[in-house]
Amino acid sequence: MEKEIIALLIKRDFLGLEQFIDLLGSDIVKCIQALLNHPEEITYRKEAENEVFYRI
Repeated sequence: MEKEIIALLIKRDFLGLEQFIDLLGSDIVKCIQALLNHPEEITYRKEAENEVFYRI
């Protein structure tokens, strides 16, 4: 399944991004939350999530 998702992402097919987010999105969000865990950083979490998924 991962190879199919990668192939779709390479083709810039939006379905690949949707499948990627379904598969790994929660893990990425958890990592961002762990990294941005100080009170002054919490406001940047959503921005970081959007940037990560945009870059993918």
